[in-house]
Amino acid sequence: MGSFARKPGIRRLLMRGESVIAGAGLLCGAILLVVMAALALSTDKMSASQQQADNRASTEKMVSEFALELPALLGEDRLTELRRRVQDSANNDAIASMRVIMGDGRVIAASTLGEINQTSLPGALPDVSADVAAMGRRVNTPMGDVVVVAEENASVRGATWGIQSAIGVAGALALSGLWLVYRRLRKRIGALGAIRDALLAAAGGETCVGALVVSDDFGPAAKAWNSLLHDRESLRERIVSERVGETLSRSKLGRGDTDDACDALWHGVVVLDEQGRIRYANGAAAVFLDRDREELRGLPLDSLVSDEALHTALRRVVAREIKRRMSVEVSRGGDREDVLRYSVRPLRGLDGGDAIVMIEDITQQRVASRASSGFVAQATHELRTPLTNIRLYAEEAIDLNDSDPGERSRCLNVINQETRRLERLVGDMLSVAEMESGAQSLRIGDVRLQRIMDDIRTEFEAQALDRGVKLAFDMPPKFPVFGADREKLTLVVHNLLGNAIKYTPSGGSVSMRVTADDAELQIEIRDTGIGIDQEQQERIFDAFFRTDDARAGGFGGTGLGLAIAKEITTMHGGEISVESAAGKGSTFTLHIPNSPVIDRAVAA
Repeated sequence: MGSFARKPGIRRLLMRGESVIAGAGLLCGAILLVVMAALALSTDKMSASQQQADNRASTEKMVSEFALELPALLGEDRLTELRRRVQDSANNDAIASMRVIMGDGRVIAASTLGEINQTSLPGALPDVSADVAAMGRRVNTPMGDVVVVAEENASVRGATWGIQSAIGVAGALALSGLWLVYRRLRKRIGALGAIRDALLAAAGGETCVGALVVSDDFGPAAKAWNSLLHDRESLRERIVSERVGETLSRSKLGRGDTDDACDALWHGVVVLDEQGRIRYANGAAAVFLDRDREELRGLPLDSLVSDEALHTALRRVVAREIKRRMSVEVSRGGDREDVLRYSVRPLRGLDGGDAIVMIEDITQQRVASRASSGFVAQATHELRTPLTNIRLYAEEAIDLNDSDPGERSRCLNVINQETRRLERLVGDMLSVAEMESGAQSLRIGDVRLQRIMDDIRTEFEAQALDRGVKLAFDMPPKFPVFGADREKLTLVVHNLLGNAIKYTPSGGSVSMRVTADDAELQIEIRDTGIGIDQEQQERIFDAFFRTDDARAGGFGGTGLGLAIAKEITTMHGGEISVESAAGKGSTFTLHIPNSPVIDRAVAA
């Protein structure tokens, strides 16, 4: 059960088989959203550009019409009417303001009364200076030249709501259609994908029926597959029982040969008489029942196992009330967490024998099942947090619209950070899945260490600042060109430094010291965090391991980061070590040799 039971939780949180089409569905949805966003942005820009052009043309037309009337208004000393006409210009959406200026810069009419500083017309208008002439359009009047200054309205309203609404409705309908197509495809081919995964697991050596069963939600095909699995398991157990019976009943075998044949079985075998007393027990049964084989002979089996369900099954089978197999799972209790499965069935053809009991240790199956369930629960929690943040900040950004660009930018930054966090979580899951399937590989190439370190510094300085942790870097002045898998090397450093910051309380410090030459890269990450107990240091590099230290209870995580770092380091031919003490912090040291660059992937 060991490896496969954890793969569905590691490789995907979807139901088994759904990943066959989930990736394509997400990609199509993302492309659709990008196209709709680009279309909306393009429409808005085109509308804004057209409105600016219309404003400019409208302003020029109004100034030209006003210039034709201006000589008459000034020549007839109709100053009040002139000012009223200028103020009325402010009602035009295309014009922001309008003024009539004499040659010396004094304003005789303006759309804003506070700008007028010449209350009456002089007998003769002063000559227009070059500075004033450059401000607007020069108009010749009987009293002299004046300058008309009109400023167009620079604000635009963006794309019309009708177009934007149409785009939004079209996008919503397209997404709805895509979702319906996805659900239909999932229902049709999801069962095939789930059965394919189960077949691959079986080909890889998985034998536990519970690990190969697929969800009945996939329809009749899934139910038929599950029925075949259960029939196969029943057939296997019947074959084992029949082989045991045949072995015991062969008269050509001596007693010693029969014992040797049964002792070779890894399952416990117990033969009961008509009173439910033990007539025969093989070596495995003696181990499971914690008794010597000779002591077991003649003892009632129900006196050795205190489980009422098993007692009932034994009585019914011995009394011939049922003629089929009955299975009961029994926990051994006490300090032991072993779980044994007792399969009881009637036995015919043996002189004096009445029932046979098969005992199987399913402890590892239960442990693996709990580990898988625990991982799925933890991973679900880890994924729910960034997804919730993305949804909340996206809603806030939508509500803000363009009213508060600064706050909206902050929301987008948070969404970007949470998206990268999701990307790292999914990457960790895929990395462990590749590790367990043996598909993990390296792509060696020239790595610019300076760029990697700069990116890591930028990302974690903000994170450390938010947590109140002092972060220091000690880097060489120049890095050599290094041969390694850039993506996986970055993942190792990211996991180690991220753990150090996460498990260091506010007020503590974390430092990263890097040395590199043509032969080796060495990274030392030291923190003043909660530390690791000595007895747990050997297990921290195991997948899914999480310390039981109460001080670490408030920190999230999937228990995969250090396991991935260890695996990638080993694949590079390097090593990673830890020195730590509870309450005194930890120091992780990474050594990775410089690898030669080749043109193909290096298998793990």
